[in-house]
Amino acid sequence: MSDDASSAEVKPIRVVTKTEAELKFEAIQKKRLEEKVEKAARRSHKERVAELNRKLEEMTEHYDIPKVICLV
Repeated sequence: MSDDASSAEVKPIRVVTKTEAELKFEAIQKKRLEEKVEKAARRSHKERVAELNRKLEEMTEHYDIPKVICLV
């Protein structure tokens, strides 16, 4: 029985710790995600659609077919 205990090597548990920069990065990422969710939750779908329509109305029509003048 003592052979089993000696043959089974006990490996130390490796604790992975994060650096200060990694912890700060994760905190900032979490904060930004919370702000993004909060910003999206402030406006209703109807308000977002109205804003999109307003932006589209202000845009110039890039996809219009240009007039072609033929000078022959």
